[in-house]
Amino acid sequence: WKLIAAAEEPFSGFTDEVNHLGDIDVYNGEIYAGVEYFMDGEAKNIQIAVYDAQTLALTRTWSFAEESGQNEVSGIAVDPDSESVWLCSWADGESGRYLYRYDLETGDYLGKFHLQAPPQWIQGIAYRDGWLYLTADDGTADLGEPDHVYRCKVDVSKTAWTVLLERTLDDVTLQGEIEGIT
Repeated sequence: WKLIAAAEEPFSGFTDEVNHLGDIDVYNGEIYAGVEYFMDGEAKNIQIAVYDAQTLALTRTWSFAEESGQNEVSGIAVDPDSESVWLCSWADGESGRYLYRYDLETGDYLGKFHLQAPPQWIQGIAYRDGWLYLTADDGTADLGEPDHVYRCKVDVSKTAWTVLLERTLDDVTLQGEIEGIT
């Protein structure tokens, strides 16, 4: 490995206090990140941050829509087919049962989609060929239980999507907490 760039101060330029980047995505020369202030299992100041992929400089941010009910952001995915940015949530309860859609160009909130049946503790999200793939930290590492990868078909005409098991990560020799996906 050869380090080619480093963002020494990734939270510089934010108006609200933030300290956590979730799973990121790269699209058209930009890095998209879900950013928040996360402490003791609670999040606030959730935002979509866009960085220049060459300079790693923050270029713009969009605040999340409070009316969405999302209370944490663990990952972000760019979906150029539906011109959307998708956010997921690691949190238990309502927030972790949905995927949240924002307009790729404007950052406007476009709605949420109910996952049927949602995995616990979603940590990452990625888009490919009409599908959103989700990683979940749903195995108990101390017991050697594997985590999983799931997928759901993007269909913005519906309000709920069926979640399918894509892969059990039982080939990982030392179970831990699965995070992002690309």
